[in-house]
Amino acid sequence: MEDTIVCKGLYAYQFRVDISGNPQSTAEIRKFFEIYQFTKYVGQYEISGKNKPHYQMCLWRETPFTSSEQTKARNFWRGKTSKTKQPVSLTNAKKIKSLAAYCQKVEKTLKKTDFFQHFNNLSKEEKLLIPKWESKLAVKQNKRDIYKSTLKNVVDTKGNMD
Repeated sequence: MEDTIVCKGLYAYQFRVDISGNPQSTAEIRKFFEIYQFTKYVGQYEISGKNKPHYQMCLWRETPFTSSEQTKARNFWRGKTSKTKQPVSLTNAKKIKSLAAYCQKVEKTLKKTDFFQHFNNLSKEEKLLIPKWESKLAVKQNKRDIYKSTLKNVVDTKGNMD
């Protein structure tokens, strides 16, 4: 999908690959960026709730993939990933702002070591266009707090709007 928010005019893709976070993996990712001409990217290594190590990324390129090019890009990872059910996902990004926010969140459970890798080549201006990531639970709690505050205000003022 063509991005109109973060990297205007570029085509955005959601990318997830199930591999461990080591220097060899990061070298493969950089090679993948070069071969498939991803000019902008943001993402990080993380471990899922099911204890699966993977990289989650938002990638941008100047031209959209054809269906066969996208398949070739996925096939680049054959034999290089963990033996999970679906080790590679490369799809057109739909909610680009939300995906980019998720991909640059700071993972509290991970420590920055040689094996932890954060990929980001966005400019300061592009980074400012990405909101802070909030989990669904945090968004729900925030809505509850606003509702409680509004309700308390109505009760305190007995419904008077003066």
